[in-house]
Amino acid sequence: MSLNTKNITIDADRATTIVAPNNAVLQPISFVRGNEYIVLANVYSNASSTELVPLSIYDNFELIIGRTYNPSATPVTLITDQSKFNNVTDYPQANVASGILSMRVNVGSNALTTDIGNNTSQSYTMEVILTNNVGGKVMLLDTTATIINCIQI
Repeated sequence: MSLNTKNITIDADRATTIVAPNNAVLQPISFVRGNEYIVLANVYSNASSTELVPLSIYDNFELIIGRTYNPSATPVTLITDQSKFNNVTDYPQANVASGILSMRVNVGSNALTTDIGNNTSQSYTMEVILTNNVGGKVMLLDTTATIINCIQI
């Protein structure tokens, strides 16, 4: 497995990825099956702002990639281990209180292999959820992620 870096910009108001601050154009996310990524995320208050959203250092995070409209389907990627989030050895600039996050995402699981089969790619929903000690779970990101399959030929 190789380690890759992927930069994303989150519009916290719409819980989606955008091209850049002050640019509301949606930014697609793609991964290659079998790789591990460090996803670097700057969280902005809305699509027309350059103001980062401060988050609580007490929040826990989850990252889920799966088929949203099939509740019986197992997510193809599920990350709940808090050591995979905001680890300064992965990304020294990670700073939850300043709205700069990092997530270590392994895009290789038995569930993904079974689900993607021999398709060249598959679109999924990627969600980043934070657990706020006061208000419960908060959706930080809900966007489409495409996983490109690696098929041995």
